[in-house]
Amino acid sequence: MPSTAHQEFISPEESWLLRPQLINKLNYLNFLDIPLTVRFQHGTLPRTLSLSAIPEPCQNGYGFYRWSPEQNQGSIPPQFKFQDILIEDGNHLIIIRPLHHRWDSDGGVFELPEQGQLLNERTSRRYICSSEVRVELIQESARFTGELIDFSSSSFSARLDLVPPQSFAWIDPDTPVHLIMTADHEVCFAAQCQIIRTQWGAQTGTCVLKPLKDQSRRFKPKRYRSQRQKIQPPPSLIFYHPLTGRLSEMTVKDLSGSGVGVETKKEQESLIPGMVLRKARLVFAGGSIFDCCLQVIHTHSVSDKDSEIVNTGFALLDIPPEQHTRLLALIYQTAEPNAFINHTIDIEALWRFFFDTGFIYPEKYIHIQPRKAQIRSTFEKLYTGHPSFARHFTYQKMNRVLGHMSMLRFYNRSWMIQHHAAKTNESHRAGIVVLEQIGRYINDAHRLYQSQMDYVFCIYRPENKFPSRVFGGAASAIGDPHICSRDTFAYFHLSQKPASQTKIHQRPAGHEWRLVPSDKEDLAELTDWYNVQSDGLMLKAFNLTDDDNDIQRLSEEYRVFGFRRERRLFTLRKKGRPVAVFVANRSDFGLNMSDVTNCIQVFVIALEFGAIDLIHKALAKIMAWYPDTEIPVMIYPDSSAEIIGLPTEKKYTTWVLNLNHTDRYFEYFSRLIQITKKLTPKSKEPNISTGSTN
Repeated sequence: MPSTAHQEFISPEESWLLRPQLINKLNYLNFLDIPLTVRFQHGTLPRTLSLSAIPEPCQNGYGFYRWSPEQNQGSIPPQFKFQDILIEDGNHLIIIRPLHHRWDSDGGVFELPEQGQLLNERTSRRYICSSEVRVELIQESARFTGELIDFSSSSFSARLDLVPPQSFAWIDPDTPVHLIMTADHEVCFAAQCQIIRTQWGAQTGTCVLKPLKDQSRRFKPKRYRSQRQKIQPPPSLIFYHPLTGRLSEMTVKDLSGSGVGVETKKEQESLIPGMVLRKARLVFAGGSIFDCCLQVIHTHSVSDKDSEIVNTGFALLDIPPEQHTRLLALIYQTAEPNAFINHTIDIEALWRFFFDTGFIYPEKYIHIQPRKAQIRSTFEKLYTGHPSFARHFTYQKMNRVLGHMSMLRFYNRSWMIQHHAAKTNESHRAGIVVLEQIGRYINDAHRLYQSQMDYVFCIYRPENKFPSRVFGGAASAIGDPHICSRDTFAYFHLSQKPASQTKIHQRPAGHEWRLVPSDKEDLAELTDWYNVQSDGLMLKAFNLTDDDNDIQRLSEEYRVFGFRRERRLFTLRKKGRPVAVFVANRSDFGLNMSDVTNCIQVFVIALEFGAIDLIHKALAKIMAWYPDTEIPVMIYPDSSAEIIGLPTEKKYTTWVLNLNHTDRYFEYFSRLIQITKKLTPKSKEPNISTGSTN
């Protein structure tokens, strides 16, 4: 097989290896079964025959080799005369010109010279593919397959096999092709390439290809990007190279929650923009290990005194959520030592914090006091068990909680932001820090599939100034309900009566009215009505559309960690037409302080004559599913509650953000933070709650 390895050495600086060094090099190649190249020159024409061979053990002045199996070499044509032996050594090339050499159909023997020539300054090192890497070359709907021979950081050499009726004439070398590489049945590289050279045979051929782009773009660019941090001591990035199968280790230069940067010498560069590392590991001092999948985004050369350094940037494609949370905690603490994610908290200190800040105010405490044992048990499991669907963010000094905020995945791909409070008399920064922290976490995590994060939402009282300013202000500034929306519910507590303990599916009254489990048609009607009413994001975020309403997998995830999260959907129909949709959420008491995670939501689609009494009766029947004697009810739209005649204790706004548009939110939020920091007094002030986002 022709070899092109030596063709990439330019302006060589000559040096020499002595015979003992050549013997060591040959034994090294034999030990790892790495081939060398034996070259033969045509007697009269400018043609070179390059054959692959495996060296045998060597201990004296003679070297031996056997032809590589793929050569299937019988005899060398008589018009070719032996020229030299080549050994690839990284970005160097060793040339051996034996004193005597003879060969046959099995291999050859040669007498080693006193020294061999060493050529330096190769433009880029070529790597032999030690594992099978399949290639697909596609051009104008024609698909050719084969395998990768070798590669450098800037080009590939591939062998293609024809499948009738294919012809290599189908390939236009002046037109770009799409190249796909697979290793272990998974795509490890794909890109548009330009054909540099070709050597076509009757049934097989080789070609050298060069990627058209010097960087890859995995995600849509964002203005507000993840912040990179330098970690000391620096961690290592360890992976098996997808094209060579060899273990590689690189020093991490900087790290963020969505990417990794490493430095290597140019001569050692083996990564190409677009390449995917499916089983990479970040290893920190002390043994902390993070398993991840990375994609090379760019490789940039920078001059560093006497040596050329290559900076390589990776995008984080996948990582187990619990490992990602630990990694983010480590990164964030590098910038802010007092900021923690999912840190183990003294639960008694947390309760003291909630009462001291006024987060649990008297009216709220009267509501939760009869079930304080349950709420304490729930918090114990949330803050010490670290379930996969919960995160908490704290600002702490000397084991004292000064700021707090948490998140809960309450729907399939929607996380609820809640329980924001801070001790501003001890730290004027605490409330802002945890809010910034949760924003960074969302920005770093939402693109990862395993994070299950398409939306974030919070439910707050409109009169609470802080959430109204932060979240409500963002919705007003963005001005697009498809990106950020608000919807208001009326809220009250419904007491259960013994007479209501009847079966849920029983018809409330009359033959034209029925209370039945909701079907797709009901949810399609609800969606159309809501789009006219609000045109916001709430139904999508809450999995209440006709094509997305099953939360069984999420319910099972809660159950695995010892929690309850169940939901039932009912529709009140008149003559088959939906009048109201009831969403019965049942969960552990205390998941949310206002119990909006354990309530009945009512979407009043049409106020038909007679609907008022029927909605009352439907609520009573649905409440039979709950073991509680009192349950919160949320009515949407809020104006319906007064018409129906239900008492309104308070109102709650549901705020939802589509995370495909985080830049719009962070643009507003950064302006708000700058204003807030300028206005925040440096002196101490009384303890306050920054507003309960629950």
